Amino acid sequence: MPDLIDLMSETTAKDILSNLRLTNAYMKIYLEGLEIDSWAAFVEIAKSGKANTIMSVGDTITSTYTINGVDYANIWIVMDFRDVELQDGTKYSNVPIVQMQYTTHENVIFDPAENTVATEETAQSGYFYIGNTNSTWQVLSLSVGDAIPYSDWTHVYKTLWNSVNPVRYGLNNWKLSWARQYLNHAGTGWAEKQHECDVLPNNAANVTGFMSYLPSDMVAVLHPIKVTTKQPNYMGGGIDETYDIFWLASISEMNMQNGSASPDDGDPWAYYKDLFGSDTKVNTGTYDVMKRYAVNNTTAAQAWWCRSANLGNMTEWCAYASGGVGNGNPNGSYRLLPACAII
Repeated sequence: MPDLIDLMSETTAKDILSNLRLTNAYMKIYLEGLEIDSWAAFVEIAKSGKANTIMSVGDTITSTYTINGVDYANIWIVMDFRDVELQDGTKYSNVPIVQMQYTTHENVIFDPAENTVATEETAQSGYFYIGNTNSTWQVLSLSVGDAIPYSDWTHVYKTLWNSVNPVRYGLNNWKLSWARQYLNHAGTGWAEKQHECDVLPNNAANVTGFMSYLPSDMVAVLHPIKVTTKQPNYMGGGIDETYDIFWLASISEMNMQNGSASPDDGDPWAYYKDLFGSDTKVNTGTYDVMKRYAVNNTTAAQAWWCRSANLGNMTEWCAYASGGVGNGNPNGSYRLLPACAII
């Protein structure tokens, strides 16, 4: 005798509801005349919570990346299926997380050196003052109201953090980074200082944001989701929450570990577990599988930024053209390998 289905059980009810949502998603796709392989259709399926029943980790979605009127094939790989949260608090389950197979077409600094020049005569509350002469950099021991010793230094800068590193190399902090702004804007004129002592690149007003290179139908249906990233120690070491349409993978999400990288920057994505053939995190190092190529030149290996800070100093985690995973100064210039949630 076949097993009977308990129609009143909570599990059965949830399964029925979930299947109805998928059916409704297909009905909406049909009634609105959406192409089944369009981004709008992908989003409707993702909202049903059943995307993982018709898509698999490693599946690809091919779109376009347009540079000066020339279209390049832009392949997005399904990394995993995750529960995500929108900025208004709405939550979705089993949402596909996808990442570009190829890097962006141009190098981007992670964050510029924040060399804001001090001009006030006395030290002000809320700032740290950095003296510089040649290769010597020093946080000045000043109390509020003390005279700033300009004559002792070639340059004196002010910063919000008790470190010379942001002034010399920029911030290794995703929330306040130039790279985050670049990925989540289209057109030009979007650049904004992220805090009082922030410094924008000289060409900031003319930089075209990443979303300009993507199809409008893709950009129109994606939404920012909550992304968590650990701050470097000199900023307090807390957890930042941002809401991003596009973000960079962390060391942890790429199924790697290092004593200077946070394990709290997201759980490993299934794709990288498969890539390394390991359900446990591998140590950062050099791996052929980490080599990435440019969207506009698929034979040219590129260096690219990760989202994770080196917690103990000012550097940012990155991958090199060799496949090595290491650190770079934030004001260095590498490609980006964006990820997003299809929701």
